[in-house]
Amino acid sequence: MAKARQLSPAFDAECAAAEAEAERVDVSGWTVRQHVMHGLGFAFGWLRTRWAPLVAFATLMWIFVKLLPLMWMMVKALAFLVPIWLILSLAGPEPHPYQAYRYRQYRRRTYGEWW
Repeated sequence: MAKARQLSPAFDAECAAAEAEAERVDVSGWTVRQHVMHGLGFAFGWLRTRWAPLVAFATLMWIFVKLLPLMWMMVKALAFLVPIWLILSLAGPEPHPYQAYRYRQYRRRTYGEWW
């Protein structure tokens, strides 16, 4: 068999595929517990060398949870202030005539003939 595998690359590839198929674990009969334990083993093995990103993610999530009340308060403040701003911008008081005069003076002095 070994000599046949050395002589024929196609036969060698076919044998390697058959060996890989034979080594594959049949999980069709596993219980739920076995599936869960397999997944946990994979996760812990993966995290054994990659724990720093997990610590960084946990820290960022902790900071986010601590800042959540502040962010919610800002959302409520904006929900209250934006309609007031819109109402005042549409129907608010007109500027005093002196303010308009000073604004025209400022534009003339700053931009001159360009404006």
